[in-house]
Amino acid sequence: MSYIKTFIHAIANSYLPEAVDLDDMDNTLSKEITEGLTLFLDEQMGDLDTGSTRVVDYDNINKWFKSQSIHDASLISKEPGVSLKRTLGTFTVRRTEDGYNIMDSYDFNPYVDEHDVPYKDKEGNPRKVTYLDMLKKASSFDVYGTARAFGGLRIPEGGSNAMKINWNLKQGPNVNQSRLLTSLTKEM
Repeated sequence: MSYIKTFIHAIANSYLPEAVDLDDMDNTLSKEITEGLTLFLDEQMGDLDTGSTRVVDYDNINKWFKSQSIHDASLISKEPGVSLKRTLGTFTVRRTEDGYNIMDSYDFNPYVDEHDVPYKDKEGNPRKVTYLDMLKKASSFDVYGTARAFGGLRIPEGGSNAMKINWNLKQGPNVNQSRLLTSLTKEM
């Protein structure tokens, strides 16, 4: 449940003064999630040239991990796909010489709820999440919805509390072997 640790870390960081808060998020993925992500990236990008980039979204993760919707999963789900989506969401990956560079921003869309339904004012115009929205979710024991609303309040997309993710993952051993064989073949 590394995504809970990540969330708590980011929320706590959002209360620190700008002069002392952290702008970068350390890799908080568990060993199991890291291994699953490595297998996923090896399959999706292992044979790509260094410098190639791809955007990974929920659909990609759901298909590969055979994952359930992030909204239907238990708050304490240990499913790798759910954990990954609750930590990274949609992210960019750049192929490096020996693995993958994962780039993202840890933040929350303040204009939609946990089901991607837009918040609207009385006239039906889009608006940002409010503390009242968060309290309504909390009073109905919607823990995940409450956390997402709180994230939208404290760590909104593009806000100063968003944390940059710039993680490097080594490629798996099968990709190491395949790339070595390819380079040796080219030299012959």
